[in-house]
Amino acid sequence: MAIIQFSEEKTEVTLSFDSGKMVEGKYGPQYMWSCNDDDVFYASEQFNALLQALSVQKGQTVSIKKVKKVDKYGDQLMTKDGNPLLVFSVNGQTLDTVVPVVKDSPVGAGFAHKDTKAKGELSMSELDYRLTAVEERLDKMDGAKSVNTEEEIPF
Repeated sequence: MAIIQFSEEKTEVTLSFDSGKMVEGKYGPQYMWSCNDDDVFYASEQFNALLQALSVQKGQTVSIKKVKKVDKYGDQLMTKDGNPLLVFSVNGQTLDTVVPVVKDSPVGAGFAHKDTKAKGELSMSELDYRLTAVEERLDKMDGAKSVNTEEEIPF
């Protein structure tokens, strides 16, 4: 039994099972995948998430290698010691390409929201204000009363 370690060179493996077995590793949980009949490789939680997102199956041959990670502007990301940050690629896809990263999320630290407009749409503050106004008006209504004019609705 050999332990396969991946590099920037493509390595093809044939999976023995549909998923890896969770084991405790040196840096926390990791997943042991059996492949090539009697070999194994260990996957971090992110690497395992990539394999699961691609719905890999027993008997499938996949191509795995490490690739340099880039940010949304195409700039190469570096580690603290100045080396390129490497991520796993399975059949040419990384976790960022399979599971889209939320960009410019309206939720920030402390659940504050970013007040931006997307192509002429309402900003988060405007939407929040209008929804609050509708909720307040609904709270004041007594079931029998109905809204008669568009001016009474803040949309």
